[in-house]
Amino acid sequence: MMQQIIPTCFLIFWGFTAFCQSPQNAAKTNTKKRAAPTVTKVTAPTKNGYRITITSPTPNSIELTPALTKYNKIKGVFVITKDDGGAADFSVVAKELQNIAGTDGCGNVLPYSYNFAVPGHNDNLAAYKALLEKGHSVLNHSNTHSPYVGPESIHEATKKFYNATGRRLRAFALPVDYWKYTEEAIRQGYIYVESQGFGTEGKAAEKYRPQIAWGGRISAADVKLPIITSRENWDNQFGGPAISPFVQRFIDSIIKTSTDGKVFIGHGFGHGPGEKDRVGFRATMLYIRDHPENKDRVWVAGAQEMAEYYEVRIYLLDNPAKIKKTVSGNQAIFDFDLSGLPAANYMRDMSFMATGGTITNVTATADRLSFNKTTGLINVFQRNKAVVNPNLDKF
Repeated sequence: MMQQIIPTCFLIFWGFTAFCQSPQNAAKTNTKKRAAPTVTKVTAPTKNGYRITITSPTPNSIELTPALTKYNKIKGVFVITKDDGGAADFSVVAKELQNIAGTDGCGNVLPYSYNFAVPGHNDNLAAYKALLEKGHSVLNHSNTHSPYVGPESIHEATKKFYNATGRRLRAFALPVDYWKYTEEAIRQGYIYVESQGFGTEGKAAEKYRPQIAWGGRISAADVKLPIITSRENWDNQFGGPAISPFVQRFIDSIIKTSTDGKVFIGHGFGHGPGEKDRVGFRATMLYIRDHPENKDRVWVAGAQEMAEYYEVRIYLLDNPAKIKKTVSGNQAIFDFDLSGLPAANYMRDMSFMATGGTITNVTATADRLSFNKTTGLINVFQRNKAVVNPNLDKF
């Protein structure tokens, strides 16, 4: 039987070695013209986790702490979704975001990610594999975008996406305002469920109303799984030549109130942009990137990437025995046992802040690594290549 995931808390909100250059300049650099960063030593990942080795004059005092947000972005997180799929996913959103980026905090270009809520009956599912590989997220939007009829309303789309892209989706966008979709998505292992109606009257939230804190945003420090999100409605907000005042106020509310230790996550959702909205969409994303308080400190994230980051972070914080430190000579060696994560977890990335001394070098057994000797930021990237095949699920 498929493992049933019981929600413990319901949250709702609106919402290679390389050393850092000037973050603001790096964020505005055309990614096609950037020189490749120097590559650090990365060896094959261990079966159930990764090892980080830090060379330091004071290895005994070196400690690693999971960062509050991926890449330690302290001025806010945005999860922005385009609904229902379509050609503009590729020709407008993905194309315009090709050269709108920040960095990973270690000098490497980090393109802004977007989210696409796509029904399983879409005839072009295989094309989304390229967007997934570029860092965007796809959300299961039910199989036929129709009223709920049973578990297959969700699971058929889960299987179709897996068969078309090789990726098991774990983020879900409700197609209609009905709480049964929320309940069933959680039961099937989805850890991010978005668009719980408008305001407090949405039927999708009916069963969960006592647990939901309506109001617009949530502190990253308070995230628990599954994440159930409302939305800031961005319909018809990209049609002008500049960012709309409505969206601008929302973006400002996240960035201006986020600080180190109190970072807010916001969710924008709309059925655009379409082909005629290209200029306004680009202006909106540039407003985020060039915001005077951003300075490469905002994470524009994929929904599944964000949720799985917190899944790994919560796991490590709740299971300190899964982290073992040893010292050998001038090296502090940290082993992270991730064997207790769900088999459906795909992105096992984690950003750590190293404290307690000077860093001379960092290596890792992982798919990829980046670090910043000055700030102590270490980003480890690892994919679970044995994600459970949804075609084998049984209910």
